[in-house]
Amino acid sequence: MAADGNHDPPDDDELTDDDLESEIELVSELVVAASSSERPLHQDEVDQLLGVDPKEPGSADEPER
Repeated sequence: MAADGNHDPPDDDELTDDDLESEIELVSELVVAASSSERPLHQDEVDQLLGVDPKEPGSADEPER
């Protein structure tokens, strides 16, 4: 907000964040899948929705060394 009281809206470019938009889409897909399921989603279903391969190095399922 400007000190002179000018309340111009920010440029549309300032509101664009591709990474954030991608994360919001992923969360939306999870919410829709969970809402339409009659049971909790299994971890492999969540991984599939997120495009995660649990066998990849650095995944949450890989034991720490």
